[in-house]
Amino acid sequence: MVGERVTGGRPRRTPWVRTLKWWHWAAGAAWVVASLAVVIGWKRIQEHQESEEQARLLAAAIEEHKLALRVPLRSLVDVYVDNEVRGAQSYGGKLVRTGGTVRDIRLASGGRVLLTLEPHEGTGRAECNLRPGQEETSVHLSRGTAVQFIGRVAGFSRGAFLHEVFLSECLLLERSP
Repeated sequence: MVGERVTGGRPRRTPWVRTLKWWHWAAGAAWVVASLAVVIGWKRIQEHQESEEQARLLAAAIEEHKLALRVPLRSLVDVYVDNEVRGAQSYGGKLVRTGGTVRDIRLASGGRVLLTLEPHEGTGRAECNLRPGQEETSVHLSRGTAVQFIGRVAGFSRGAFLHEVFLSECLLLERSP
């Protein structure tokens, strides 16, 4: 019988390892190597897709950067404070490139990141809803950091003491410590 060995008249079982033939070991090793190749290949495909997605987003950002209106945050707030209708006609729904100082960083519903920004000079502020994929960038921000970004003007809120411009689809361009 396979796996048994006769010594001195009585059969004795050999360990299962000894009963395996070399091709069993080779098949097992081939399976492990093939599995690793599949996993490594899958990782490379994912990395390639991620790099293509990043390249596409970068190209879109560069195009938007060219199309965005350059407006200081203070001027944007002032236009809305002076005449909200003119502000909506001038900037409503348009891409603007502006900058400010980070006042607050928080998570909104759905896991999106909201930045509250103040102009470098003056009063008022902007609420900036970051695009998906900007979470990693926002991790490196802190209160008081100066940032430049592109965003779409989504609205305005007039308060007794505070005026706020809302920006959506924001893309952080640069920050300074």
